[in-house]
Amino acid sequence: MVMKIFKALVTLSLLFVFLISCSQVAADKGGFSPEYERVSESGQKAVIAWNGTDEILMLSTDLKSSKKTEVVELMPLPSNPAISRGNKQSFLKVEELVNTYLAAASPKRRFSETQGVPSDTQPPKITITFQEAIGVHYLTVVKAEEASELIQWLEIFLETKGYTKELPSNLDELFSYYIQNKMNFFVIDVIETISTVKTTDPLVYEFKSSKLYYPLRISSLFSGDTDISLFTITSDELNDDSIIREGFVKKAQFQIKQEALAEINTNMTKLFSSNPYMCYFKFRGALEGFDGDILAGFQSGPNIPTVTMAVLSLGSGVVFLLLFFPVNRIGRLLHGKRSTSNN
Repeated sequence: MVMKIFKALVTLSLLFVFLISCSQVAADKGGFSPEYERVSESGQKAVIAWNGTDEILMLSTDLKSSKKTEVVELMPLPSNPAISRGNKQSFLKVEELVNTYLAAASPKRRFSETQGVPSDTQPPKITITFQEAIGVHYLTVVKAEEASELIQWLEIFLETKGYTKELPSNLDELFSYYIQNKMNFFVIDVIETISTVKTTDPLVYEFKSSKLYYPLRISSLFSGDTDISLFTITSDELNDDSIIREGFVKKAQFQIKQEALAEINTNMTKLFSSNPYMCYFKFRGALEGFDGDILAGFQSGPNIPTVTMAVLSLGSGVVFLLLFFPVNRIGRLLHGKRSTSNN
């Protein structure tokens, strides 16, 4: 009996041994330089918390241009967001959780990341819902019903800032794609970049969404290759088909205690009534290769056995592995917990 349990533990350990290495990374927007300087998005990082109706998306971006210039970043969203300044420590918290999980499976494997447009010039059908400077970001959120109207508004918006160049040729096609797919809100983020890699201040977007949403296709406005680290926190197990289809590789899946959420972002504690699931996905490749966006729901099939992590103090890095049983026992235990909570 002891030998069977030992073999099961060894098997489970091997299933969760991952070799993970990441450069500086951030989350996904598309953009361009109105001065026609070459701009690349060398890395992306995102933490997404979603409970089936509400999403919190935390972003930080690494940008590089051929010389000092301002960059216009664009991000479509399914509903009007609330935007606030993020905390770089939040990304360190999720990395700490993943590190502890991986260390429990294999101690040698570690994770490393180290002014508005005047109202009389606005085209019809464009509504500005938000406009504010947050750190290095000058943010404007608009709601659009027609791609042509959005293009016209964006041209006027940039002209007020002194830019007279033509917009990217594929921008109309991208706007049309998103508006046709009910993504009517667009975040325009004007930031300054330099010839070396610059990590922008993280931002937090909170909005309504019936799916876990992460925009990818818009990133074709940038050039070159990128590294993307995507962390998802969900109330149930995620159907990751749309994530894997775009070339991401799942590196880890486990459950975390609710106490961990407050150390990542305090508003996340309002999204979940029980211990959420955390997944880590990795992508390396060309920005031009994305055909669509991530729109993920929950798993409808049998539960995937996971490991639950308890966080006593993320600030001090004290994280313990609570449950580490053979696969069949984990499945029964998690199913039992879910049934109990439902009752």
